[in-house]
Amino acid sequence: SSSKNSKFPYLYSLIGERKKFNDSELPTLRDCLQYGLLLRERSVRNLQVRELCEQIALKVKSIWGSANPRIPLVTDKYAIDKLVHEWNSAKSLSKPKANKAAKEKFISKFDRLFDIAKCKCDILPCISSNCDGCETSAHVICTCPRENKIPTVELLFLSAQRNKDGEKSSMQIGNVDIKESKCQLKRLVRKEKEAESKKLKTVEEANTSNHSDISKDPMLLIDSDSKDQNVEFVENCSRNMLDISKVGLAAVRFGVSDRAAAAISTAALAAARDAGLIARDCDITIDRAKIRRSKMKICKRAQESDERKVAENKLEALLFDGRKDLTKYMKLGNDGKLYPSERKEDHYSLCSESGGKYLHHFTVSSEERSPDETAAHQIAESLYEWILDHDISDSLVAIGGDSTNVNTGWKGGVIKILEDKLGKKLIWLICALHTNELPLRHLMIELDGPTISDNKFCGNIGKLISKVTKLPIADLDPYPFFHFGSKALDLNLNDVDPQRYC
Repeated sequence: SSSKNSKFPYLYSLIGERKKFNDSELPTLRDCLQYGLLLRERSVRNLQVRELCEQIALKVKSIWGSANPRIPLVTDKYAIDKLVHEWNSAKSLSKPKANKAAKEKFISKFDRLFDIAKCKCDILPCISSNCDGCETSAHVICTCPRENKIPTVELLFLSAQRNKDGEKSSMQIGNVDIKESKCQLKRLVRKEKEAESKKLKTVEEANTSNHSDISKDPMLLIDSDSKDQNVEFVENCSRNMLDISKVGLAAVRFGVSDRAAAAISTAALAAARDAGLIARDCDITIDRAKIRRSKMKICKRAQESDERKVAENKLEALLFDGRKDLTKYMKLGNDGKLYPSERKEDHYSLCSESGGKYLHHFTVSSEERSPDETAAHQIAESLYEWILDHDISDSLVAIGGDSTNVNTGWKGGVIKILEDKLGKKLIWLICALHTNELPLRHLMIELDGPTISDNKFCGNIGKLISKVTKLPIADLDPYPFFHFGSKALDLNLNDVDPQRYC
């Protein structure tokens, strides 16, 4: 645990020590983050942020369910996304250079309830709502749909939990309420019977409708010849429930936009309906949002598949490289709001060797760097986290990159820092092309002098490059001793005039 404490010292100082949930209270934001630190410490490998938040959300929902399973809760995805956002905010605001106003605003909601109820309407006690007194002792003016409303019996409890500022509130989760549990069980059995009867009724109506449509429209009849031709018959439907995963895959492969893919798919289904392959009253419209969701699912499945393969294959060699790019991002202002801005970032890509398959991408920014950190430390830290997340620290034997000093420094280079973190020596795979450029670079400096910027030269030859298209064409004057005879070549650079022969 000491190594993980030292890895996130600022995060621990902001959140506090790791600990379990208090099962008698609905968790606050601080409780959720502290439980996340506990899970990260107990895990065999370093969990990714989303995996960590999935486990936190599962535990939080179970505590809410123990209070009363009838309280409508948000979806799992919404709860996980919210936890991921709060975790990343805590990680960024825990650094010394974080914005003070934003940090104070974030800390102010630390000990407040992490509310995952669907209904967010204000709950008022009887005194505030001009009530002389009632059984519930609380009231709510709720405009939510009926299925999202909070049970009346839980209004006072949830009000106490929302108004608490700390770990404990005036009301806590106690033992099982036998009377209320019996009522809920009866209600659940009744709902299941209603749903079953409704389902049977819908199936009967659909079968009756299909038989009547087929008898009226002869084009919907499929003979044996059409079956032999693998023609699929789409039954009558009120909504478009087609699986369009193949359409999404083709759109990703060929770089087609969501709107264009939706228009083409809808036109193809319309042609199939006109040919009699699809029922006339079937909804064939494909919205661009449906295409977007399909593409997201495909990309997510591909990413998960690749990550599983990385863990199973136990990679032995990794290569990394980066470049500086002007990157757009949302900057946190002094007022706590986000504003669009630009900054220069180092974008690094990671690939496997052999095969050169793309694995990962990360960025390095000087604005997110602490005073005692260097760019090499940031790059090495990102590589180290990825290696631990995919459990290849034992199988990794080689690391490669360019021959820049940031990568190959004997004391503070990326590879040296990564070796110290892993606790073992690695084989260095340094790019030979970059290394071979160094003699040519020294030759150019000797002949024409060093460069003065990324596109300007200080020598006489380099200065002519910007206006070379305007210079007259001159006849080549060959140097007299360049011949292939038995006599050895004797090239003395001091006697060569670069402007005459280059």
